[in-house]
Amino acid sequence: IIKQTNLNRAYVYQIFEGRKMPSRDKLISIAIGMGLDFGHIQKLLKYAGLRHLYARDMRDAAIIFAVKNGYTFDETNCTLYEQGLRILE
Repeated sequence: IIKQTNLNRAYVYQIFEGRKMPSRDKLISIAIGMGLDFGHIQKLLKYAGLRHLYARDMRDAAIIFAVKNGYTFDETNCTLYEQGLRILE
């Protein structure tokens, strides 16, 4: 997961240990790195108390498209970049 998302190793371990609460983008990045499907990402965001992916939001729609088409983290970021949208970090 860490290699696939380019997130800091220590930060990801702190999230998994419950010592840090990730931002929405970081949680989406981790979920994509784990290969979660759209439904599981929505549940994960809900349980974390974060806004779910919303198709009427242009950036969220691009992320939904990428997830539903099985894109990797890097492919998802390429899609966002090509659309002129802020990439996941």
